[in-house]
Amino acid sequence: MWRPIARNLVGMAAIIAAAGAACVPRPPRPPAPRPVRTNLPWRVRPTELTAEGFVEFISIPAYPRGDMGLKEVQVYYRLEGMRYAGVVYTPKPTDAPVLLKAMRDPRTDRYARICIARFLLDLENEAARKYIRAAVDGTDKRMLHNAAAALLHRVGRDPRKKWGVTLMIDLIKDDRLIVPPGPVTPNAYSDAFDGICRRLGEMKYTPALRVLIHALARHPEIAGAAEALEALGDETAVPVLLDTLRYRDRATGAEKVRPAQAGVLGRLKRREAVPTLLKHIESAAAIDALGEIGDPRAVAPLKRYLRGPSAPHRARAQIALARLEADDVGAAILQLLKTETIDAATVDFINALARLRERRAVVHLLRFARTSPNPLLRVVSIRALGEIGGKSAILGLIALFDIDFSGLWHPDSRGAEPFFRDIAAALATATGQHLGPDPEAWRKWRLAAYPA
Repeated sequence: MWRPIARNLVGMAAIIAAAGAACVPRPPRPPAPRPVRTNLPWRVRPTELTAEGFVEFISIPAYPRGDMGLKEVQVYYRLEGMRYAGVVYTPKPTDAPVLLKAMRDPRTDRYARICIARFLLDLENEAARKYIRAAVDGTDKRMLHNAAAALLHRVGRDPRKKWGVTLMIDLIKDDRLIVPPGPVTPNAYSDAFDGICRRLGEMKYTPALRVLIHALARHPEIAGAAEALEALGDETAVPVLLDTLRYRDRATGAEKVRPAQAGVLGRLKRREAVPTLLKHIESAAAIDALGEIGDPRAVAPLKRYLRGPSAPHRARAQIALARLEADDVGAAILQLLKTETIDAATVDFINALARLRERRAVVHLLRFARTSPNPLLRVVSIRALGEIGGKSAILGLIALFDIDFSGLWHPDSRGAEPFFRDIAAALATATGQHLGPDPEAWRKWRLAAYPA
């Protein structure tokens, strides 16, 4: 009788011992090495590609399928991959045979072909024009968007290329580029449609005026058309801007104002928009526009807004009041900047001083760029210094290359490199020189431009 009991006890003891051994914590396994992507030469010095090197580069997907949600077949990301990889390509007349051979090669996918055609357009190549025209006239939506990108970046810069401008106008006469609204995107949108409208405005291409007015009337949510009409500066565009200023939010049913139209009407100082803007004074765009217009009817409502229990756009309202009441607007906003303690409001004040080109703010902006514990304030201050310009701002920006930015967060990435890119971009804005994020090159330029 005791033998089965003993066997059961021995079995139970073995089970308990095994369970105890399983509960003993094991040393953690070393983390698996992360795969290294070798198809993108990241963080290399800018390299000028040959025609053969360019064809080889764009034939390699910029990103693996599914990574970061990007598709390797899109020509846009191939060209963005060039920028991030630090390589550039400038087509030369002797490159045309190589590019044409690659474009006609059946092994080259069609999106890479349109990328090649984009650069062939610089060489006034007729075969590239035909390829772009075929893409515009075709039914493939992605090819159509890529053709629009080629026109934007290669043809739209030069109004003498009439055939390209005509194609751009044809693309915004209808809705082929428009992505219709859906459950995820409640409004219609299109980066290509928006970009073409903006480029036509930058070119001051007045024959496009009527097409842009109709485009804004059909799709008032696309800001590029409104800003293009502002650039053309024709009075006939004002009625459509006023008509599309208000809209009803689909989610809440509340009436709101469109920021693009409000901004344009404010910069045009159209007093007809003041009553509508005053009804929506809780909107940041309406507050900014009221300050730009300068109508005294806005003073009392802005003061009531500031006295209210909740004023989420307090800094913008203070800037608008300074524009309306102060004799020296720059000094008034600078005083607000000195006493501000909230970073979000400080950003608004810095941007306002940059738009005013207020040189008295340079000392304070350099202090923010050097010592602010908030990296975003550093970035905003660097960009504002580039817009303000002047000798003190330029010398201060070059001196920022000596600051240790490593370890700081940046909206693009971590480390000193993105800060150096911002400094170089600000210096390019202030000086017109494009030397890149190279501290030594800027120091040599400083010695030549401002000898001691």
